[in-house]
Amino acid sequence: MRFVTQHGKYAVSDTPFAVPSSLSRSGLGKVVNHLLEVDEDDGREIAFDFLVHGHLLRMPLERLILKLNLSTEDVITVEYFPAVVVSDDSSSCELPAWVSTLSNDLLEDEKGDVIIGSYDGIIRVLDSELLTTDDSSIGKNLLNKSNSISNGSQTHHNGPVKDISCFKFQDSFVVVSSGKDHKVNVYLKKKSSKKSKKTEYFSHVIQLTDHVNSVECVATWCTDSEAILVSADWSGNIFCYDIYDTLRKASNSAETLSSSATGSKSNKKMRINEASEAASLSVGLHTVKPSFHIHAHTNTISDIQLCNLNTSSSSASATHMITSSHDHSLKVWDLLKQDNVLTFNTGKVITSLHYSTINNKILTSHADGKIRVFDALENRNAQEEEVRSNTNGCLKTFGSNSSLKNNTPPVWISKVLWCYGDIAILFAELCWNAYILYLK
Repeated sequence: MRFVTQHGKYAVSDTPFAVPSSLSRSGLGKVVNHLLEVDEDDGREIAFDFLVHGHLLRMPLERLILKLNLSTEDVITVEYFPAVVVSDDSSSCELPAWVSTLSNDLLEDEKGDVIIGSYDGIIRVLDSELLTTDDSSIGKNLLNKSNSISNGSQTHHNGPVKDISCFKFQDSFVVVSSGKDHKVNVYLKKKSSKKSKKTEYFSHVIQLTDHVNSVECVATWCTDSEAILVSADWSGNIFCYDIYDTLRKASNSAETLSSSATGSKSNKKMRINEASEAASLSVGLHTVKPSFHIHAHTNTISDIQLCNLNTSSSSASATHMITSSHDHSLKVWDLLKQDNVLTFNTGKVITSLHYSTINNKILTSHADGKIRVFDALENRNAQEEEVRSNTNGCLKTFGSNSSLKNNTPPVWISKVLWCYGDIAILFAELCWNAYILYLK
């Protein structure tokens, strides 16, 4: 047997070796922990899940090998990854307001910062590695305490934060937020040097005020040569912005201000702090005109995602936009033509969507307690059109309102995501439950 993983810090030698075929998931987990030299007596043993030829191991190894018509005489490649485990109170913290949205897309030196939007209008940075400590940086404000956005207020939105999107831009981190106050805000922070011990804060660099209703969701797409932001609101409108040049200027300004403030060698510690504050306060607030505006839906837009559906090109640019709405429709838009190229009428309120770049399928969650799967490339897969003609393009439906015995959530599903590539679905219910549904 050969063990492989996509998680570098858990990698072991890929040299094949023999293991008893009677082992199950827990037994293979002990083998991997032994290879990682994890001392189980210290309570630090890591739980793993295993994939054998794309099938999740949920029985003794010998039974799965027999089921897949494999031979125990051959070298079998087993992929493993950290299992999802139920957390306890020791790995949680209490924030001063209800959490409305969060994002963990900002990763620096393998340390994860979770960006949290709250109903009090404040965006906080949560250091996921310090959850179990009393460190003062837990739940700190996105901006320095001395930095005010408007009228000296420490809030980032005058109302609940509705959505957050994060990405890396050149040598900076960017956080985009939308709120009930009809605004979209963009914040930027320079990546800190490994040798630097100074505290870096986000600067408020862009504010967009084109919406006249609550901005329900935002999405971003960033490459070496472009940075696109799209925002969607309560009344079904979408605005698209090219923020690349503005972010580049703001990033250069922050670097210049920081270098200027730390120019003198005297009072170095004080000047380091002044540099961080100066960069936050003096970068300047910009506005950007929308590239285009679309009235995309007749009701609230619940989710939006940018993607590249041009399978015949090697371009890394975003080519399409996918939107879902309370008007029951799921739509695919061509960004260049600014035109709707594909529509699915689901017949139910859609609460969220997630597109997979691996299988080109779109997941949607619904108020009827169901999860549906759609093909984003349906127009290019005409041979399947007849099969799906009676299901409005729906490839598969999970769940019903009857019971949980067959992986069937009984209530409104608020969020759905592809996870572990395309082999599992993560979804959350409105009644505080979350599930992982394995497809293989």
